[in-house]
Order: sequence, then structure tokens, then C-alpha cells
Amino acid sequence: MKALDAETVMASPDTSDVLRRFLRYVQVDSPSDPDHEERVPSDPSEHAMAALLADPDAPFYLDLFLAESMKRHLSQSHLESLCRQLQTNCVVDLRDYKLERHDDKVLLAQKTQYPTFLLGDRESVKNFQSLELGNFTYSFNNKGEVKEGVTLTDQDFPLTLRPARGTDRIALRCGTKTLRRFWIDRKIPRLWREQWYVLENSQGHVVFVPGIGCDRTHFSIQPTAFMLQLAR
Repeated sequence: MKALDAETVMASPDTSDVLRRFLRYVQVDSPSDPDHEERVPSDPSEHAMAALLADPDAPFYLDLFLAESMKRHLSQSHLESLCRQLQTNCVVDLRDYKLERHDDKVLLAQKTQYPTFLLGDRESVKNFQSLELGNFTYSFNNKGEVKEGVTLTDQDFPLTLRPARGTDRIALRCGTKTLRRFWIDRKIPRLWREQWYVLENSQGHVVFVPGIGCDRTHFSIQPTAFMLQLAR
């Protein structure tokens, strides 16, 4: 691997636009568009890193990508091995982090034990504070899109807001769907699946899944709450 530095590469007239965008992101700051609130996160460096894996200097770029979050550098041999593994979809363990190649993205996430929350009554839902978990922010609101609405009754409480499991099922008008099937159909990366929260009622039924909506028995034209999942 050549001894490169980001400033030299940026200044070179041979540097591609993809590489310039990647280096600008990892070396300067994160994109900040206040009006950009997608339901699925989109990080320019994730796409650029995947595009750069075929580059002869891929280990150097991967080191920049990883060090931005991990605050440490890996050996050249380790980086070269990772570049080979990331040629196809996979999840790699990096001690305190997980690295994933998912189609046209390379994702990095710190290992975290995501918490579970108990919502005892309607007032608890109303007063629930915005919750930042990995790539997502979760909150409850009194307005939102149709698929974000859920109609809760007293019998549903206490509610449990918890990380989803692949074996979770939600009963829809068109049949029952598992979270694993939903994630596969929507091409959701494995690292994002760990941050996907569902709402479970007192009977242990999943009544709401972000991206799907509520189950068939909790749908109405006048929802009592809206559960929002926004990209951070």
C-alpha cells in the first residue's frame, strides 16, 4: 500500500469525483441538510467506500473510513484482508464494532445492547421523549403519515418498545409477515436490523413495525398515536 494522505489525494487532478466526495466526508464533517429526513439512512461515504473497494489503494481508503469512527488504525495486512472479504456481502467482527458490506454500501456500527422501554399508559406514550438509537430516531407524535398511525386501547397497555427479532410476526390484512421476510424484501442491512424497534402490546402481539405500519386490529381512520422512525 502506498504512503498516501488525504490532502495529497484531494489535490491530485487524477482523483475521481467519487473519491473526492468520500475523502471530503470522512475528513471534514457530516452532511447537514435540515430538510433531509429519509426513512432509511443514506451516508455518502458508505456508497463511496463500496465503489472504492476495487481501487488498488482500497486499504488506505478503508483505513480512513474506519478510523473516522473507531479512532484507531488497523494493520496493513488486516486492511487488505478486509478488502478481500468486502468484495461480497458479509458482516465482519472488529472487536467493538461490526463492519458490513451490503450491496452498494459499506456500513460500520459500534456493538451496542439496545434497551427495552415499558410504556404503562397513554400518558407515557404522549410524554415519550425522542430516542436516538444508532442510525435512527424514534418518537411518538399526534400526527404523521397513514402507515405511521396506530390505534391503541386500554387493553394494549402496558406497551413494550423493543428491538425487533427476525422471528417477530405482525398480522396484516393480507396475511402474517415476519420481520425477517420484511427485511429481506426491503433489502435492509443486518446492522440496521439490530436498530429496528417494534411496539408490542400487553398480550405479547407486535402491533406496530416501522416501515410496515400497525397490525390489522389496530388500524383506524383516527389513530391515537403515530410512531415515527427517522434517519439520523
